[in-house]
Amino acid sequence: MQFLHYTSVPWPYLVEPFSAFPDPNQACDPDRANGALRDTLAHMIAAENAGFDWLGMGEEHMNAYGMVPNPTLLLTVVAAQTRRAKIAVLGNPLPLLNPVRVAEEYAMIDVLSGGRVTFSCSRRKASSSPGASGHRAGSSESGLLKTAVRMRRLSILLPLLQVSGFSSLCSRALTVP
Repeated sequence: MQFLHYTSVPWPYLVEPFSAFPDPNQACDPDRANGALRDTLAHMIAAENAGFDWLGMGEEHMNAYGMVPNPTLLLTVVAAQTRRAKIAVLGNPLPLLNPVRVAEEYAMIDVLSGGRVTFSCSRRKASSSPGASGHRAGSSESGLLKTAVRMRRLSILLPLLQVSGFSSLCSRALTVP
């Protein structure tokens, strides 16, 4: 059995739940946000020291459930400060992202971590985050497949991806026609 330490960095100071999306940002204090992010990094490192096999983070936009619009940013720090636990980038909505940027970010973390990265991608509907994406609802499933195919092709073209072994990483994580 293996264990995953997962977070999307929820806002710990929420007094009452917000009823509308996006959550209003007046409740976000920059000093408290700094502390929450630093605490999260410390917890991830402590989780590896406690024996967790995986350290994972997900993507969230404009809500108190998660303050991480791009988990690769924080997971890069985690990868640099840990040595054993696998790094899991979970739930990136591929149809809403630039496949070159995503592929290169994953490859960079994979190189930095010594090959410990894995990822999963969602086909999150654009309608679940209309203010963030600018994409129309209903295009997510075909967008996921198109982006996954592009990422697999990129693994052959981009030098950093060749160095990192991203092609095999991509093949393990994505099963596409």
